[in-house]
Amino acid sequence: MIEKLVFLSNHAFTSGGQGGFGSILNTFERIGVFDFLLPFLIIFSLVFLTLNGIKIFKENTRISAILAISVGLMAMSFDFVPLFFQELFPRLGVGLAIILGFLVLTGMFLPDNTVFNYVLLGLGVIIAAFVFFSTAGQLNLGFSNAWNHLSSEVIAYVALILMVVIIVGVTGTKKPEKPIIALHTPAS
Repeated sequence: MIEKLVFLSNHAFTSGGQGGFGSILNTFERIGVFDFLLPFLIIFSLVFLTLNGIKIFKENTRISAILAISVGLMAMSFDFVPLFFQELFPRLGVGLAIILGFLVLTGMFLPDNTVFNYVLLGLGVIIAAFVFFSTAGQLNLGFSNAWNHLSSEVIAYVALILMVVIIVGVTGTKKPEKPIIALHTPAS
């Protein structure tokens, strides 16, 4: 195994390839890690955690594991599951990057404000809806026509509201600071 990794690494540098890590990812893609193994692990984990969380089988985790493996393998027998994950996670990653960018910018320029936290929560809900409708549109789940018609208007309104909230948050009135009164005692 190590010899193959070293060969992939040397091959990438000598033949102008993507690099050792890129070759490894290409190999993973070729053997189906991204299409089958990772979606199976996600489904298995979610089903197993759900069954353990509701304690339907009390403390017997073996039954929960068997059911989770069964559900994961049955889900992987359809082509829809890998396609769903291939469409969902890139959009989800972009949405999380946008939210993280807003958190960094607001943390740098705005004081801690619970109202703005709710605005960020609303932005997260809007991004989650955008990810859902975009993924559903790509997979032809019936949302594509409605979303394609409304997406540019929704994005424009959200951008307008977000700009107004940011401007109001930055230029809002600040509470006047109380002056510090120093008590001087007369010298004796």
